[in-house]
Amino acid sequence: MMYPEPVAVSARPNCKIWVKYADGPSGEVDLSDLAGRGPYAAWSDADFFRGVYIDPETEAIAWGNNVEICPDAVYLAVTGRPYKEVFPELTEPPVIGWLLEADNSALNNIKVLEVEPRDGYRIWLRYSDGAAGEVDLSHLADGPVFQPWRERAFFEKVFIGESGEVAWPGELDLDPWQLYMDLTGKTVEDLFPGLAGES
Repeated sequence: MMYPEPVAVSARPNCKIWVKYADGPSGEVDLSDLAGRGPYAAWSDADFFRGVYIDPETEAIAWGNNVEICPDAVYLAVTGRPYKEVFPELTEPPVIGWLLEADNSALNNIKVLEVEPRDGYRIWLRYSDGAAGEVDLSHLADGPVFQPWRERAFFEKVFIGESGEVAWPGELDLDPWQLYMDLTGKTVEDLFPGLAGES
C-alpha cells in the first residue's frame, strides 16, 4: 500500500506549516496546540521552527534534535479525509504530535526543585534527579514574547509554576523538559524511550 508522501514543507507564522504531498494535496496545518508541550517546546525558538524539513529516511516532518510530527496525521488534516479511508488497516487515527504519545515515564519523576536568576539571561536550575546548572536563555530574549525580560527586576521574578514550569508573572513560562535537555545535553530519545525504532 502506498502511504501519503510529503514532498515539500515550509514554516508559516503563528506555529503553522504548509505541506504538499506527492499525490497532490497541499495546505496549512495549525500546530499551536502542540507548541510548548514536551519536545515541542523547542518551537518557542522561531529560528528553530523555521528550520522544518522532511526527513529523507522516515518521511517525517521534522526539526533539528529529532523533533518530529506524523506526516500521515498531517495528511488527514490537510485533506479532511477520514482515517479509515486512507489507512484502513489502522484501528485508531494517527496523531500529529506522536512524540507526546510515546512513553514518557522517564519524565514523571523529573521535576524542577529550584530556580534562580543569574547574570544576563541565564537561570540556575536544580532537578529532582540531581541535575543542576545554568541555562542561557539569551537566544529567546529578542523574541516579542520575552520582551518583559529586558527589565532586570522582572527577569529576577522567575519561579516554579503550579505545573512544574519555569515561569514569570503574566503567564510567561518555559517548558521544564526543554530546559532539562538544554542543561543535560540529553536528547528527545533519552527522555522518550518509547521513540526507539519508531518511524
